[in-house]
Amino acid sequence: MNTYRVHLLLFAASFLLLCAGNLHAQPGPGDDDWNEDWTLDSLDPDDFDFDTEQIYHLSRGWFPTPSKGASLSLSKDVFYSDVHDRTTGLRTAALKSTTEPFDWHNPYACGLFDYFFDEGLTGGLFGGCEERTILKVNSDEATDERYPRSSFSEWGLRFLYHLPFPAVLRAEGAYRSVQGMIFSEDTSRSYLSLEGVPRSFREITAVHHSQHVLSGAIGLQIPIYGIFFDSDFGEIGSYYYLYGGVGADYGVATKTIQYAQIADAKDQLRYHNGQDTVTVMLESNTPGINRLRTSIEGAMGWNFTAEFFVFGFEAFISVPTTSLVTDGEWKEYYAGLRFNIGYQWGTRARSK
Repeated sequence: MNTYRVHLLLFAASFLLLCAGNLHAQPGPGDDDWNEDWTLDSLDPDDFDFDTEQIYHLSRGWFPTPSKGASLSLSKDVFYSDVHDRTTGLRTAALKSTTEPFDWHNPYACGLFDYFFDEGLTGGLFGGCEERTILKVNSDEATDERYPRSSFSEWGLRFLYHLPFPAVLRAEGAYRSVQGMIFSEDTSRSYLSLEGVPRSFREITAVHHSQHVLSGAIGLQIPIYGIFFDSDFGEIGSYYYLYGGVGADYGVATKTIQYAQIADAKDQLRYHNGQDTVTVMLESNTPGINRLRTSIEGAMGWNFTAEFFVFGFEAFISVPTTSLVTDGEWKEYYAGLRFNIGYQWGTRARSK
C-alpha cells in the first residue's frame, strides 16, 4: 500500500470518529433539553438578536414629501432642442430695412424632406431645399457654405434642495448658445427675361442672430407621483415632477447676419457679386438688441436619487417675457429635452 492510500485512510478514520463524537453529544428524547413539541410556529422573533433597520422617512404616491437632502448636478440638452422665434410685422432699427416687414414664418417653398436633407442629416448626398441653396459665383453649382439655421445648446449646473413638504427648491445657472432666424419676403420685384418679357421673382431676406448667453433661473420642482425612502439601509427616491420658475438671460456676445437671396429664377438672375445670395449686414454686439432678458421657465420630467447619486430627464420650455429688440416685438422661445447627473448629500442615513 502506497503512502497516498495510508494518508487517505487515516483522514477518513479521523473524520468518522469526529462525527461519532458530535452525534453522541447531541441531546436526544431522553434529555431535558429535548422538546418534543418543537414547531416553526413556536419560534419567537424577539428571541433573535438582529439589529432592526430604522426608517427615517417614507412618503409615496401622489405628491410625496421629499426626504431630507440636497444635490448638485450637471445638465445638458440632448436628442432635441431648438429656438422658436415669434414676431409679426417687425420693423426695427437693429436690422437693415426691407420692403416687407420681418416675420417668424419661413417663406422658402421647401418640403419636409427637403429640410431633412438640407440640415445635413444625410451628408448632403441627396440635395435639399433648392430655394435656399447658395450658388457659386456665375455658376449653377452649389457652394460648400451651408445655409444658416436655428439651434440651441446648453450646459448647466443645477442645485436642488428638498423642502419639508411636497416641493423641491431649484436654482440653476447655464451657458447657452442660441441661434434664431426671422424672414422677410418681397414679391413686388421683377426682371426682364432673355425673351424680353418682364417676370416677377421672389427675394427673401433672412436674419440669423446668434448669441452666447449666461442664464440663471430659480423656482419650485413639485413631485407629482413617486416615492422617497430614507433609512439605515440607505436612501432612494424616484418621482415625476412639474417645474415652474423665473429666469434671466444675459447676452455676453451677439452676432447678427442679414442675407438677401433670390429664391427662384436662380438661373436668370445674380447679384452684383455674381451669386444668388448677398450679405446685407454682418455685425457683432448689434445696437438695439436687448442683452438682458427675462423669462418664465417650465419643465416636466423624472428624477431618481440613490444615496449620493442623482439622475434626471425632462422636457423643458423657456417662455420669454422680454423682446429681443428694444423697439419691436421679437421673442425667442427655447424648448427641448435635457438630462442631469450629479451628487447628493445631506440624507439622514448618510449623516449618521
